Amino acid sequence: MLTPTSPNQRGEVSSHQVGHVDRWRGLLQWLMGSRGRKWVALLACVAFVPLLQGCALIETLGEAFGSYAEQICVPELTVTRPDDSNDDFCTAEDCSLREAIFAANVCPGRQTIVLPTDTYSVASAFLEISDDLTILGGGSTVRFPLGPTSREIFSLTSVEISSLTSVEISSLTFTEMSYPIHNAGLLTLSNVVFANNDTRFEIVDNRDRLTLVNSTFTDNIADKVIDNYGTLTFQGGEVARNIMHGYGAMVYNTGAMTLREVEFAGNLRLPYGCPELPGPTDESLIFNYRLGTLTADDIILRGAAPTASMPACTALIDWGINNDGEARVLRSTITGFEERAVWNYGQLEILDSWLVDNPGEALTNHGAVRISNSTISGNGLVLRDSSFHSPCGPVVNRGLMVIENSTISGNSAIGLSGLACQAIANEGELHLAFVTLVYNELTGIGTGDGPALTTLRSSIVVGNAPQNCIGTENGSEGYNLFGDDTCPADLTLEDQVLSTGQDPLLGPLADNGGPTLTHALLLGSPALDHGGPVPPCTSIDQRYRPRPRNVFGSPAACDVGAYESDLGLASATIVAATSEPETLMPTPTSSATLPLSTPTRLPTPPVATLPPTAPVQPSATAVAPNPTDTPKPTDTPIPPTAPVQPSATPVPPKP
Repeated sequence: MLTPTSPNQRGEVSSHQVGHVDRWRGLLQWLMGSRGRKWVALLACVAFVPLLQGCALIETLGEAFGSYAEQICVPELTVTRPDDSNDDFCTAEDCSLREAIFAANVCPGRQTIVLPTDTYSVASAFLEISDDLTILGGGSTVRFPLGPTSREIFSLTSVEISSLTSVEISSLTFTEMSYPIHNAGLLTLSNVVFANNDTRFEIVDNRDRLTLVNSTFTDNIADKVIDNYGTLTFQGGEVARNIMHGYGAMVYNTGAMTLREVEFAGNLRLPYGCPELPGPTDESLIFNYRLGTLTADDIILRGAAPTASMPACTALIDWGINNDGEARVLRSTITGFEERAVWNYGQLEILDSWLVDNPGEALTNHGAVRISNSTISGNGLVLRDSSFHSPCGPVVNRGLMVIENSTISGNSAIGLSGLACQAIANEGELHLAFVTLVYNELTGIGTGDGPALTTLRSSIVVGNAPQNCIGTENGSEGYNLFGDDTCPADLTLEDQVLSTGQDPLLGPLADNGGPTLTHALLLGSPALDHGGPVPPCTSIDQRYRPRPRNVFGSPAACDVGAYESDLGLASATIVAATSEPETLMPTPTSSATLPLSTPTRLPTPPVATLPPTAPVQPSATAVAPNPTDTPKPTDTPIPPTAPVQPSATPVPPKP
């Protein structure tokens, strides 16, 4: 890994200064390129038509250029020398990478450049690609070496992809870059490695369309590894052991970004003012800013753990995802973050995902979030200082939150004495349906100091310590199973409360099929067939098993919680959800709206086969309603609406 240096040791110019130079340099190179020369020729011809000399001059130049083009314009160019030669001619015997790119720029159509396996150097001006091009790297490395005194405006090196240009680069390693690859065209990078680059800028700056396939960013020092203002797809790869300068994000998006099957691990930051390291701030691995749309599908986000072997002057990146726009997290795992795994100020959907083993808050919501078919477990919130205030917990809601067909289990909080924490700490609007909220080493659900609304339907809230609920704003929508009488005061006839010492008969958190872990319902559990009739219960459980399973026969009824039991059935059918996740929630009172899911591919868990078992009736008794209770209105499902930004003030952008 590179050794980080402080800003005053680097002697680099500002991005503002570089931008001015690049614009003039880019214009000059465009004029010298194939498209530029054609426009210059046309304008000169029109301007000098009265003198009948301009066109003749251009014709003469055109003939000379045509003769040159005949010599160099071949479909495939092979680089034969590793140094940065630049005599503007690429021949079969003498051709550098720069000369090959120049030849491809002036030739019509798409050319292919072949790099025999070697290490190539680019030591002077940046590489500009202004025409369609394919580069076959063959496992080669391209170096951008800079001496200690060469970090000046005109010697910053990079690769520049011009607009309206289609470029494909494969099997190549970029190293020792001090300036980014800037893409204003259509760029595809396949099996490309960015390693051991050291820059105060981003490594890849995308302004149009960029596709990364099976590519990696490892052991770099940079302001960001990806800065996206266009459309970016990252399919398969790794972002690991990089060091981020200052404050902000490792991956920044204000365009349209899709991350699929990408793993983030071991990334750190280099704070300004080292060695005086600031306390936890708001650096994140991924920052999706206001106008950005983010889809994170089957990704793994791992926060780096503090170790004695961390490079000097480095610190942890405290947040996983910081969302201020519209984001979907699908089939993903987020783990190991010291302060917040997910922070949401925008519109967020979490589907088929696992938030696990985070020492900080697993999810903090100030906007609107929907959590479906997911598990939040093993998060041990460590309260380090007074920046954590009551209420606190692994899940904190200060906006609009809907959780359905999901499990929240085995979470804890330790640290400052006298600070009340809950598994779900609610200061906003919270709706739960078919949720299993059990065995957390802190209160299950709590309401904060301000106005808050919580509703529960067909959910299990048992085994949380010291109690299952706290606060007076928890409301029952029926068919719940509570472990004690600390939960809703407005219990309905369909709710059940366990008697003292009664076992809810839940299995351990385990892989019971489906995309995430669940608690199975054991034979005799009071949750069996007490989740409500059909309708209004959901058609699937957290594992995509169909509801209801009718363990006890008629009338048809779902099980309580996220798990629909397979007891007494020969096999467990799996339902492929092809539409948006169902919701049984009342119309939200918050001004924020919820994102609705449209999954494009779904998990295919193995089919489970269970032997028939004689059913046993549950022993829990229903609780009679209070005679003074007024009937509840019929619930209205949330209509599909276009996402709207929440009324909360968004987080300011990162530098």
